[in-house]
Amino acid sequence: SNMNDLVAEYQQYQDATAEEEDYEEEEEDEEVAA
Repeated sequence: SNMNDLVAEYQQYQDATAEEEDYEEEEEDEEVAA
């Protein structure tokens, strides 16, 4: 059960940071275009 908790927390972390990573990538693209 301990392993399942770690996996669940990891997946939640990935979901929470995925949007931030996409936003940062868009920011970088805009800077390069400018």
